Amino acid sequence: MQSVEVWLGSGRPHGTVLEPVETPMPELSKGEGLLDAIENRRRKARSLRDELAGVERAPFPSSYCKAQARQHVGRLAERGKPDVAALIRFDEDIAWPKENVRSQVYTEPQRALAFAELVDPVSILAWLDPAKLIAKLDAEIDRVSDDKHALSVEAREMKAAELQTALLEIERQESALVWTAQQQNLPCEH
Repeated sequence: MQSVEVWLGSGRPHGTVLEPVETPMPELSKGEGLLDAIENRRRKARSLRDELAGVERAPFPSSYCKAQARQHVGRLAERGKPDVAALIRFDEDIAWPKENVRSQVYTEPQRALAFAELVDPVSILAWLDPAKLIAKLDAEIDRVSDDKHALSVEAREMKAAELQTALLEIERQESALVWTAQQQNLPCEH
């Protein structure tokens, strides 16, 4: 009870409002009993959850992935640019882009962690020839993609919103049916 009171007082996300919802008792189909109606709503809710999970697992279109790959390669190429200022000003070494690497070292009797700073080969490759890297990534995306089953970001959001709305309605109906069943002393739980 205390956890609920704390959440109601300060745990809700900023800008949210709790509103009571009155769900009317759903109409039962002809010959459908109260417990059958509850089970039918639960079956429908499972189906909607499965469909929602399918939307969330759906691949993205290859065109979207290629655009994302170009942005990623652009960031890598920028990061891979060597710093030649020290060479020009002081005749010192070129500063190559570095990345921090963590690895596990297996020694007896226990494992240990090791850290190192290494030259970042992927960003240097992206800097050297971004067009070739993008072409290879495009080919790999074409090989792996599944545009037939793909959903764009917008389509994914729209479909998920539709399914979540339908799921909320079914869950509210189920809840109203369960309350009614409990009032009639039927063996039913939320």
